[in-house]
Amino acid sequence: MIEFSLLTKITLSFTILFLILSIISIIKGWKNRFQFIGVTSFSALLTISFFVFTFVPFTHKLIPGAEKYKVVFDDGANQIVIAVSSKLNQDQLVATLEQAASDLFSPGRLSRNNNSFIIKARALSDSIGTTNNSLYLGELDKILDSNTNDFETKIKIFNDSTL
Repeated sequence: MIEFSLLTKITLSFTILFLILSIISIIKGWKNRFQFIGVTSFSALLTISFFVFTFVPFTHKLIPGAEKYKVVFDDGANQIVIAVSSKLNQDQLVATLEQAASDLFSPGRLSRNNNSFIIKARALSDSIGTTNNSLYLGELDKILDSNTNDFETKIKIFNDSTL
């Protein structure tokens, strides 16, 4: 993993070096003085960017018990359907739904009219005849409370009697 504080120190030293060269080139009237100014500006931009990245946490939350899933539908807003194995137990399904919510949610998915983010889990069931049928196993609904800006998560697990 890249340590951004180290990159900040390195780019800061290059920025200072090119700043000194830029000042010397302006004083002496070198032909390439504007190139030095451009390189100094770009390295200053890199230094500021790496400095900001030192404050941003780059972590991936892993939910224990979550199984692999595939996104089969994503409307780009507030509704996602994932495909999971039909052999998951209830605890694994809940963990997988929470993992998908952690991986796929961003605040940009919410709109003014709809403060809900829904992930549905489905599996293919070949128990009915010879055709494959999509069987919905569960649903996670992440709802934003506009008064407190907190999220409430509701998980529904469907069993055979509710289908």
